[in-house]
Amino acid sequence: MLEPFYGEEKADHFRMLLTEHIQIGGELVNASKDHNQKAADCIRKKWYANSDKIAKFLACINPCRSESTWRDMLYDHLKMTEKEAALRLQGCYEKDIEIFDKIESEALFLGVMRWAVFNIPMLFILNKVIGMYGLVWSQLLADILTVALSFYVHRRFIKKENLNRESTQSFLNKNTTERPFWLLGCSMFCN
Repeated sequence: MLEPFYGEEKADHFRMLLTEHIQIGGELVNASKDHNQKAADCIRKKWYANSDKIAKFLACINPCRSESTWRDMLYDHLKMTEKEAALRLQGCYEKDIEIFDKIESEALFLGVMRWAVFNIPMLFILNKVIGMYGLVWSQLLADILTVALSFYVHRRFIKKENLNRESTQSFLNKNTTERPFWLLGCSMFCN
């Protein structure tokens, strides 16, 4: 995907970073399943360090977004992914599905927006304005607008998650000692 635009070397580097990212996530799930807190903490640090590398890479190839912006988005992704995995490991399937559905609905919204709102109208407009080249440029413009919209949707989604996290944290402070969420009782997440 990146190779035509950035060359084989950068595409291979990104592929390596993403492969490492997925493998570390699997290691974290396994440590969590084994209730090995020390290993999970060590693996989590590796996962966040990998996200730092990905953020740095993405900022280098796309100067329109800063490294800190990419890092914040990746950290939010890691938190949501770990939370969802913890709920599944605890057997809190309803809450797990609820979180997955939120993530999926945001992705579906962006997909529909790209085609129905951005791409299809631009195909007609740009084809009329600049001819056959308009068909090519409509793809690029639809992608740019979708990326901009995804940042807005991401911030809105994270705002909601932060509110949920704050209410969960206040519950924890009143009712439990501070522990990693996958070691807490399932009742904290389940209805």
